[in-house]
Amino acid sequence: MSTPNKQINFPSKKVAPRFSVIAMILTFLGVAIVCKALYTMTIKRDYWLGGSELLKVDSVPIHPVRGSILACDGRPLAVSLSEYTIALDFKSREKDSLVRLKDQKNRDTLFSKNVDKIVAGICRVLPGLDSVKYKAYLLAGAKDSCQNFPLYPTELDYAKYKNKETRRKIKNKNITYLQLCELRKLPLLSKSAYMGATEVRLRKKPYGQLAYRTVGDYKDRPRFGLELTFDSVLAGEKGYMHYEKVRSANVANIDLAAVDGSDVVTTLDIDMQELCEQTLKNELQRLDADSGAVVLMEVKTGDIKAMVSLQNKGEGYYFEYTPNAISARYEPGSVFKPISFLVAMRDGRITTKDHLTLTSGTHRFATKTMKDDHLVSGTVDVHKIISESINTGTSIMIDNAYHDNPQAFYDGIQSIGAAAHLQLPLDGYLKPYIKNPSDKSRYWSPIDLPWMSIGYATMFSPMNIVNFYAGIANNGKLMYPRLVKAIMKDGQIVKEFEPRVLNESIGTPEDIKYMQDALAEVVRTGTAKRHRSHLVPFSGKTGTAQIWLRSGRTSSNSITFVGYFPSDNPQYACVVNMQKKLPAYGNMCTSAFRIIAERVMAKTAARSYDEAGEAIVKLPPKVQHGNVAASQRVLNELNVKHRTNSNWAGQTVVWGKNQAEEGIPQLVSNNFEKGVVPDVKGYGLTDAVYLLKKQGLKVKVTGRGSVSEQSLSEGHKIKPGETIHLTLSPVRGKNKKKEEEPTTQQAVVPEKKDTIKKQG
Repeated sequence: MSTPNKQINFPSKKVAPRFSVIAMILTFLGVAIVCKALYTMTIKRDYWLGGSELLKVDSVPIHPVRGSILACDGRPLAVSLSEYTIALDFKSREKDSLVRLKDQKNRDTLFSKNVDKIVAGICRVLPGLDSVKYKAYLLAGAKDSCQNFPLYPTELDYAKYKNKETRRKIKNKNITYLQLCELRKLPLLSKSAYMGATEVRLRKKPYGQLAYRTVGDYKDRPRFGLELTFDSVLAGEKGYMHYEKVRSANVANIDLAAVDGSDVVTTLDIDMQELCEQTLKNELQRLDADSGAVVLMEVKTGDIKAMVSLQNKGEGYYFEYTPNAISARYEPGSVFKPISFLVAMRDGRITTKDHLTLTSGTHRFATKTMKDDHLVSGTVDVHKIISESINTGTSIMIDNAYHDNPQAFYDGIQSIGAAAHLQLPLDGYLKPYIKNPSDKSRYWSPIDLPWMSIGYATMFSPMNIVNFYAGIANNGKLMYPRLVKAIMKDGQIVKEFEPRVLNESIGTPEDIKYMQDALAEVVRTGTAKRHRSHLVPFSGKTGTAQIWLRSGRTSSNSITFVGYFPSDNPQYACVVNMQKKLPAYGNMCTSAFRIIAERVMAKTAARSYDEAGEAIVKLPPKVQHGNVAASQRVLNELNVKHRTNSNWAGQTVVWGKNQAEEGIPQLVSNNFEKGVVPDVKGYGLTDAVYLLKKQGLKVKVTGRGSVSEQSLSEGHKIKPGETIHLTLSPVRGKNKKKEEEPTTQQAVVPEKKDTIKKQG
């Protein structure tokens, strides 16, 4: 039996209109898409093609390593070093949720289990951290799941870090590569995904502010000094790279490799530079001077071994703000007199046989009277005029020689190279100024020539003055100063700067020898005799010039001593220049010159080790109490006989005494109980302070020399925070010399004219 088919009732009248609407909408959208595509492909074609280029990032710069500035022996004066800032992620950065949960659990577990070890390790490697405060700081950061959390902050105050307004004040300090390597050994910090390190490339000066204005400064860009002059050499060349997406990582591909900068090798000697800076600073403080400069150079080559410029910025603080050694031009005063006489001798207008008869300490030139600081009368020659620094004698001779033709005197100064442009590779250098008689823009007065002859109406920097005296010391051969010796790349010299001759001869051999004798006499019996050295014979000239203000008055002088040493075989030329309030005399600078000369020659003197050994055997050295292990190493190195009560080979510190006051040293070790005051009488200050602080004492010291008395006796039980007072043996002698100040005579009107006699 079959069942009848049931008729399906389909509401076509309701559904059909709906399909029609949907079809119309889809058709409209399709047409719109096609129209938009046509619009983009035609009218907007150029815009989108350009946009694709803008969005393309494929030229990432690679910054080269900046070259170093080196001293003459290769030690670095300025070098580029990488430091790092470190931060810890307490919160995982994984994109996948499952991986992120697993990674977060590992982070939390590692940190909670090793927090004490991490804190102890970081506090051991990084200085200035308090372990208790640091642990609280880390725990607070972990609790809030901080990312990029600074691990070496300037302040261990999490409340400030959490506050957005004060967070910027907490900076992340830099650490060195060696410190980073030590931190990588700690749990959790070993993985870069947990602790990130950002490289910061810095310009470092291993010797601090030594030769600050000469070496220069670099902060994002070169500012002055050699850093600025040789920037193109030091900077190197940039490289470029691009990143390609390989799977889930960006892979760097180098398109153009960076070329690191070359090294600049200077003529500066670090030890001599430090000696000159410290000596000048001490003398400026002692004399309460406003500023000063020192230049030390080799006579034969013109190599600048040291160059210092210091200015007083208040309360006895001296710093090298401006390069006064090359940029501060003052009237040189009497140090110009040898230049005047060498010019006149070269022109044949004055000879070494000429002499002058003086009757008083004054002489009138046209409308102005010149006065000497001290009365000189009788017959004087060029030799005596220079050694005694007689102003009137110099001016009378030069005025008589060039009165009718002052232009010849000016031309002579230019021709011998005294006022030459020295072509120094430093910003700020100023060429000397000398008043030119033919310059129509400036009035030439009849008194200009005599005053120019003694260093007025001229402006010289210390560099030009010392360079000319180096020419006198070099038997008349004048060199250009040399500050840079070579350019090096990867340890190989790519460009060398040879010494250059400025003038083959600034005078005849006879005239140069005569001038050398006169400059030696300045120190033996002349204006610098009070500061002559019994260790190093040196020659030179004192000079004093007033610094005039716009008001036409002055209370300050520029004082100078310039010369060379040793006198019999000149190796170095040096100038010491200061600006100070009255009283001020050129011989005040001679003390600093003498100290520099003696210590430079002590450093460079060649000794015979055999002779030194024999001398030591004959006269055994006096060995102080203290670290007898160190004393034994020195005695062994010098092959000096000595006795000990034990063998301390391999031990760095062994405390003891030398029981033999004379003869062969007898070194005996002592054992000190912890927490008990040891007997340090006879110890040197360094050893005594080191030992006492190690025992837990605070130390106060008076006097100089070795320890003669101690406030706490041997065997005293040390209390926490207790202080011991040490008295050092007194200084055996004093070496305070009063500065020689030339006496000033009352002006006397001459009764008869000074006369000059010329012999054939």
